[in-house]
Amino acid sequence: MTTPPPTSRLHDARFAQLEAATLYEILRLRVDVFVVEQECPFGDLDGRDREPTCRHLWLEHDGEVVAYLRILDEADGSTQIGRVVTRPEVRSTGMAARLMRIALAGIDGPIVVKAQSRLAHWYGHFGFLVDGDEFLEDDISHVPMRLDRPMP
Repeated sequence: MTTPPPTSRLHDARFAQLEAATLYEILRLRVDVFVVEQECPFGDLDGRDREPTCRHLWLEHDGEVVAYLRILDEADGSTQIGRVVTRPEVRSTGMAARLMRIALAGIDGPIVVKAQSRLAHWYGHFGFLVDGDEFLEDDISHVPMRLDRPMP
C-alpha cells in the first residue's frame, strides 16, 4: 500500500452501525498491532466496543482501515479515548493526529487516555498532561493522562 493522501475517508459509527466486514478490519488492525507487532497477548475484546455510547472513528483508504480509535463514556463523567492505532505503513503521515483532532473536537468535559509511556509526548501535543504514576498494563509501560475541559 502506498501512503494514503490526507483525504482518506473518515467514518464515525456506533457498534450497531458497523458492518461485519468493517468490524473485522478494525479488529484485525488492533490485533495486528497490539497483539502481534507489540508481542502482547491480551484480551482486546473487553466488551466496551458494544456499549451504546461507544463511538468508533476510523480512516479508510482504498477500502482498508488504516487508522482507528474509540471513544468511551466513563462512570466518573470523563470520556476516554483509546485503542488509538495505525497501520505500520501509514505511521508518521498524520493519520492518528487527524483522528485525535476530530475526536477532541466532539468532546466536552474531561478526557482521559491510558498512554503507552513512549507516546506520552505525542499525547502532550494535544494538551494531555500526565495524571498519575506510570503503570504496567499487559507488560507495557503506560501513564494515565488527562485533558481538562469545561462541561457545556
